[in-house]
Amino acid sequence: MVTALIRQESFETADPDVARAFIEQVYHQAPHLHLVGPSAVGPIVSMEQIAAGQLMSARITLTPELSVQVDPAAAMTIEVFTEGAVENYAGDSTTRYTAGDVAVVTGPGLAYRCVSENVHGHTLSLPATVIAQAAGLPPGQTPKSWTILRPTPVDHAAADLWRSVSSYVASVLETPQAAASSLLVANATRLLAHTALAVFATSLTADATPVLLDGADATPQTVRRAVAFIESNADQDIALADIAAAAGVTPRAVQYAFRRHLDTSPLAHLRRVRLDGAHRDLLAADPAASTVTAIATRWGFAHPGHFASHYRAAYGTSPSSTLHDRV
Repeated sequence: MVTALIRQESFETADPDVARAFIEQVYHQAPHLHLVGPSAVGPIVSMEQIAAGQLMSARITLTPELSVQVDPAAAMTIEVFTEGAVENYAGDSTTRYTAGDVAVVTGPGLAYRCVSENVHGHTLSLPATVIAQAAGLPPGQTPKSWTILRPTPVDHAAADLWRSVSSYVASVLETPQAAASSLLVANATRLLAHTALAVFATSLTADATPVLLDGADATPQTVRRAVAFIESNADQDIALADIAAAAGVTPRAVQYAFRRHLDTSPLAHLRRVRLDGAHRDLLAADPAASTVTAIATRWGFAHPGHFASHYRAAYGTSPSSTLHDRV
């Protein structure tokens, strides 16, 4: 298993200059964040953060009546507010967030001034380039520019989706065994990026859509190349764009090819190959030295219940039985 580098830090200060420098360091993709409000009695910023791979999770507290100027950033940071309130001023519009609300607080094209009122919240942050790749761009390519069209979810169901997915991703980062797995962290990052695209309105999807979506490339040869790549790299951090690049076609073409010839998707096939890898490891493992959770994590399955469900559907038994009940 490839191990992810986990970075944890606690921070608290009553000095506005120190707070500004720290926040600029943490959100290094957003160097134009300025604390412009008066200092308060006691800490003005408190933060508990954990980062792994390209993901960062933070639990943040801002003191009453702290004014912050936020400029466009190259990272997308979404916050779930848990206590207090914030008023955002952008142009002629004012938006007030209170406990339970969800909003993008930094990102491309996002500029506003806000005043916090004893705010507590949880944020998740990932680079804008990761969002672009989730929208369909191959690795190494980014749109010239994209913007967040609205900082709030498109509807109530979308807000519920973000709260659910962000809670799961935070649990991955906050569980040492899971956060240490590069494969799990990468899967959680992609899940969060795709969820962000579904929850928030951006200009990215249109900007990032490939010009050539050639159905003529959806051939058996494309499938063979893609399957060979998946089977050779299933224990690595690979995404749809990597599979398409190995097959020499666009991401849309490789999706067409799998649907046409295998009646599945590339990522579903990848999950099945990883499930087979976990099955082989369970059969070969010493029950006294290995656990189902450790083997599932090695193959990128973070949720024990989901892993057990997929495993039972594929093999007609539980992973625990495979590990412990062999003759």
